[in-house]
Amino acid sequence: MELHQRKEKRKKTRKEKLRKANKEFLLRYNWEWFCTLNLQKESDYPMAESKLKEWRINMGLKNHILIAYMGVYNTIPQPHIHLLALGKQNRFKQTLLTLNHKNWENEWSSLTKSQAVIVPIYEREGVASYIANKNLPWDKSELIQPYNKRLLVRAMVN
Repeated sequence: MELHQRKEKRKKTRKEKLRKANKEFLLRYNWEWFCTLNLQKESDYPMAESKLKEWRINMGLKNHILIAYMGVYNTIPQPHIHLLALGKQNRFKQTLLTLNHKNWENEWSSLTKSQAVIVPIYEREGVASYIANKNLPWDKSELIQPYNKRLLVRAMVN
């Protein structure tokens, strides 16, 4: 085997190990929503974080709910965020799964002039695989700063 082929094989093996570790990490949480939050073409990572913060604050106040999330900012084919989110049950006994996610989509759209798609999660395995395998090309993506680490720790499965 040529030196180049051995290097490529090691590189592929490292990527597979990283994908598997990321998937296992994501499966440690009881995610409630998978969000695809599109951005305008000129948007960069700092703008994505800023819009995400504004959206989270606005909707958290409107719905009286604390949320936590992790995600990926991706530039292919256009700037967008893939977010895994969970919420702490509010005083009205609501969670993200019982809230109207269309209101959250509409808020994102009015804030960014871009489409949002939020899908409730009832099967974590597929979502974790999708994020780990399809949305972490390291040269084209960046991890979103996790939000509400205290809630994330309390929501861990394992």
